[in-house]
Amino acid sequence: MAKLKLQITNNKDLAEAITKITLVDRKEKPWTLTYQSKKKRRSLNQNALYWMWIACICDEMKYDKDNKLEKQNVHDGLRELFLPYEEKVLLGRKCRIYKSTTKLNTMEFTNYLNSIKIHMITEYAIDLPLPGDRLYDELIDKYEDYSRAA
Repeated sequence: MAKLKLQITNNKDLAEAITKITLVDRKEKPWTLTYQSKKKRRSLNQNALYWMWIACICDEMKYDKDNKLEKQNVHDGLRELFLPYEEKVLLGRKCRIYKSTTKLNTMEFTNYLNSIKIHMITEYAIDLPLPGDRLYDELIDKYEDYSRAA
């Protein structure tokens, strides 16, 4: 039997899934049923906040926040500091391939943002505000145009 993947979001989906499972020919081969809860990818709000933070970091560290390459370099540097990587051999050299922020779920991205916030305040005295912080409105006013990826 081919791999059967079912997404269940309501009781109707659950009933259909149970029906499909009961129709599986269990004499054919042994089979395994796996349950996995779906994790939400990072949110657009998280991503917008992240890129405003990148612009703020560039500004505070006297990088050109309008230069896409410099914003990308800051982004890559933060990924190297806080995200896991795989070692691969590319073109005969061992390389580290860091996890993409696009592959993080909302909890992983929250942890990533928290790590950045702590690092920037402790290492560079740059306070990156979160929604609800008193400086957040100033961040929005100054960097909202930078809330999209480089």
